[in-house]
Amino acid sequence: MNPFIADQEFENIDFSTTAFKKGEYDNCIFSKCKFSEVYLSNTQFVECEFHSCDFSGAHLKNCSFKDVTFFDTKLIGLHFFECLTFLLSFHFQGCNLSYSSFENLDIKSTNFKNCNLQHTDFSHTNLTGALLDDCDLSNAVFFNTNLEKADLYSCKNIQLNPENNILKNAIFSTHGALSLLSKHQIIIK
Repeated sequence: MNPFIADQEFENIDFSTTAFKKGEYDNCIFSKCKFSEVYLSNTQFVECEFHSCDFSGAHLKNCSFKDVTFFDTKLIGLHFFECLTFLLSFHFQGCNLSYSSFENLDIKSTNFKNCNLQHTDFSHTNLTGALLDDCDLSNAVFFNTNLEKADLYSCKNIQLNPENNILKNAIFSTHGALSLLSKHQIIIK
């Protein structure tokens, strides 16, 4: 049976060289910790915060994130679609999520604030009511993505085909809305 760890703070720990204890972490704070290439299977994070951590290349199969917030954290190339989906809930602020994938996930109302989402895959993802505030979406993939009521007003480098995505009541800036026409290769002056 995996241990239950609650109300603990972890700082400056390199879990890629120090053994990581799998278990349920409840209301814990991780600061400047390194999880690169760590296998997080069968680990639950509930109401935890991660500050300036590095998860690049971490393995998320059967990992659980429930009401978790990441601040200024490197999450490059992660396969979030491998996480357990029951009560899956997270928010990101100032994070680098480039080359990560949220494919096929139901992550309604997720907040992405000031994040690098370059080359991130949102195919078949439910982002209803999500907030993508001041994010770079260069080469992000949106295919059959539900962006209903999502707020993309302050995003830059949006490239998505409105015919292959649900955009009802989504919020875009004028510049962002014009980018929806890019597939038609028209010139707007």
